[in-house]
Amino acid sequence: MRLAAVVRPSIFRLVSYASIVSAFLMASSSVTTSGGRANAAPDCSRPLVVGVHGVGEGPDEYGSGNPSAPLNDTIKRLRKLQTARKSPEAEALFLRYPTISAHTLADLGFWGNGSFFAAVKNASRGLDREVSRARKACPDRRIALVGYSLGAWIIDDYLAGQDTAAQQRAISAVVLYGDPEWPIPSPGGLAREFGHVHISPYKPQWLRERFLSMCLPHDVVCNAGHDTAGARVQQLAACVAGLPGCAHRRYQLDGVTRRGAQALFGWTGGGGPQK
Repeated sequence: MRLAAVVRPSIFRLVSYASIVSAFLMASSSVTTSGGRANAAPDCSRPLVVGVHGVGEGPDEYGSGNPSAPLNDTIKRLRKLQTARKSPEAEALFLRYPTISAHTLADLGFWGNGSFFAAVKNASRGLDREVSRARKACPDRRIALVGYSLGAWIIDDYLAGQDTAAQQRAISAVVLYGDPEWPIPSPGGLAREFGHVHISPYKPQWLRERFLSMCLPHDVVCNAGHDTAGARVQQLAACVAGLPGCAHRRYQLDGVTRRGAQALFGWTGGGGPQK
């Protein structure tokens, strides 16, 4: 019997749907970074980092809400590296899409409500529009995508639709944290456990060495089937309560964003035209 089949009934008895989906919860952030597009003409020599937030985070379609701590910390660290190396500082753009509430997911959203998957698809289309707009303004600009939690899953859906050479050339790098499509160990993250996979193979061939995805041990979003039922319940409870023991909230605390920023700097840090 699969581990997931053993784990699922125990969790459903002990934790409500609202608690389970709270594992996608927002990571609190002490840094306010504005989202949306700047009115001024872009500086095409600067790399563009597009961040895609998780559940309960912002900016929403009106620009409200702060980006998640992993996104903020990654960009801050990237800019420090660029400043130290006297490279052009990255411009940050946070995708504005409706912030999906825990209530939406709790209403069986993740497990079969089509409206949730439609929301993911709509956000993916919004990301495609933002990338297309950026490429139109600066055809040779280096563009990186950084996603956390649900945001990582949205990026997965976006990448699955990039099937032309021109579309693929638009993306210089991808960094993901806590992705529900994380594939290791089987069955992987929540998306895989419930049969909703967008990209296969998980690491797209056309991105090759420019794709980095990281999943902390015991993160119930990306390591859904890894732990025992008791360990998963403890993790979910910690996430709901906002405690440090919630692995899904620790990407900016455990040095993971440092690695993400270093990878981005290596792939985009020098600015200049995309090759």
